[in-house]
Amino acid sequence: MRPLPTALALAGSAVTVVVLCGCGSSVQQSGSIAGAASGGPASAAPQPTTSQPTNAAALPADLHLEFTDPQLSGDPEAIYAAAKAFAQDYEQAASAGEITDPGLSAMMNVAAAAGVARTVDADDRSGERWAGVVSFSDFQVAVLSKASGIGFCESDASAYPVSITRDTREGSSPTGAAAVRAWELTVAKESDGNYQITSFNTISGDSACL
Repeated sequence: MRPLPTALALAGSAVTVVVLCGCGSSVQQSGSIAGAASGGPASAAPQPTTSQPTNAAALPADLHLEFTDPQLSGDPEAIYAAAKAFAQDYEQAASAGEITDPGLSAMMNVAAAAGVARTVDADDRSGERWAGVVSFSDFQVAVLSKASGIGFCESDASAYPVSITRDTREGSSPTGAAAVRAWELTVAKESDGNYQITSFNTISGDSACL
């Protein structure tokens, strides 16, 4: 199961945790973060849905994003919605090799924007983007009094690299640890009730996502 973002794990015990693992369990608890991994009754696994960015900056036609959408309400639902929109816009930026959509910048504070710019720049230097299907699952949301966040997993096992400049396939689909990446986001609730991304981190090959 994907752990909570590190910044939240260090924040203390006053937390509501919603665990949404792809194995089909959905458990909501109030208590310490350490208790987030305890089990609950199994329910039907949420069905993945194919999603495209909702803004005008569309993904390349050969790239599709798939999210295992959890059933949530209240603040956890709003946090997940913010994370999903952020992931969609991030993948568009990574595909273009630069941040072209002002909507992505509007979702983040200065610190998070700097982290995203560094990661997009690193992807751009590789000269490649993904085509095929990139999927997101294993969501875990934490709501705290001072900070909240979400951790989840990305799988590129059904994707393959394409040259950004030539738009030609450059290799095969990754496997094992090379095919997964963990995402860790912390968020802050704004006066309008929406959530802004306040920190951004990804961990390639994270064993929690295997």
